[in-house]
Amino acid sequence: MTRTSSPVRAVVGGAGAVASGSHLPALTALRDRVTVEAIVDVRSERVERAADSWGIPRRYHELDRMLGEAAPEIAVVCTPPAAHRGSAAAALEASALGVVYEASRVRRDRSLRR
Repeated sequence: MTRTSSPVRAVVGGAGAVASGSHLPALTALRDRVTVEAIVDVRSERVERAADSWGIPRRYHELDRMLGEAAPEIAVVCTPPAAHRGSAAAALEASALGVVYEASRVRRDRSLRR
């Protein structure tokens, strides 16, 4: 079956080891279905290195700004676990249709059950 629709617009929150080691390679493998439009990190060197390595055109240092300007359909959250809830909520409030994050380190965190 041939896919006829446009690739899903994705953004990545966090440009550290989890993003570069897991999520960005997976998203790149799906390039016919997913386009990574932007990446954000508070550390300039991380965001520049990840964007250059993975061919991501837009680079940000503020999550809310990236979400507002990139208008993603999905957001992949690669921040430290303590920031997952806030990052996921911001993406959903910015009209992202979906949010992906790893919750393996989160144990019985009631704040995630909003």
